[in-house]
Amino acid sequence: MSVALSVVLCTPNPRSGGLGRTLAALQTQTLPPGEWELLLIQPASGERAAAPESVGWHPHGRIVSAPAPGLTPARRSGIAAAQGRLLVFVDDDHRLAPDYLEQALALSGRHPRIGAFGGNVSPGFETPPAAELAPWLEYLGLRHTSRALWSNHERPSPSLPRGAGLCVRSQVSDRYTTLFQTDARRGELDKMAPTTSVGADYDLALCACDLGLGTAIFPELRLTRAISSAQASAESLVALAEATHYQLTRLAALRDARRPAPDESRSQKIMLLLADWTHSKLARRFRRAARRGAKAARRDLQHGN
Repeated sequence: MSVALSVVLCTPNPRSGGLGRTLAALQTQTLPPGEWELLLIQPASGERAAAPESVGWHPHGRIVSAPAPGLTPARRSGIAAAQGRLLVFVDDDHRLAPDYLEQALALSGRHPRIGAFGGNVSPGFETPPAAELAPWLEYLGLRHTSRALWSNHERPSPSLPRGAGLCVRSQVSDRYTTLFQTDARRGELDKMAPTTSVGADYDLALCACDLGLGTAIFPELRLTRAISSAQASAESLVALAEATHYQLTRLAALRDARRPAPDESRSQKIMLLLADWTHSKLARRFRRAARRGAKAARRDLQHGN
């Protein structure tokens, strides 16, 4: 079988009821099914998210078993099974725009030096969140840009795509597999919260830079992420902020082993304490959560965890 593109559909939330909507969006894609394959990834043990007939409508649809729960094992299983030159990662709370796959394939052809890219991620809120939470909704992986952003910085930047609709060339995913085989610490990038995989997302995308390629965000790519009322609550977002900064601190140390994650200096601590006085109570909660996450990561790294 020869296909241009592989959709790696992970099912980390089989009870959410979102898988049917994700599959329905895939059925409306303008890219002919004969040009891409659909890999539905689910854990080999535990609750099954889908029956074989859920991918039976697709001529190249398969269910693939992952060795363990979680997004990283699922994505690694999808990478191993994928046969396309371009891989598109989708989760069971994502709904791709009808032209997403067609646009992704066209963009990969027009920009051969871009190895990993994504697009705009809009919210599909079950209930609109409180207005005061707007500055922190970006922790949910939402993004909007009206122009293309790209770079080859070997660190997180505005052009670095997250997991929602992440597109990578097969050589980039091969690089990721090689790195995983040589350093098992990559499996710890999802640690602390099952609700975010920002560390692992960025690690995969940054493999493009390892190969001398760039990363990009293209406004032509559009998807909607379903977000429950619980996910958009202040409590959930604060926990997400802590987990995000935990993972990003570990990622920085992993990708620059020569430069261990530094502790906060005395002057930094004083400045942060002073800044707390100028922010709202809610803003202080998020700042403190971010500091807790980074501090926990530094502690774990120092103890070899």
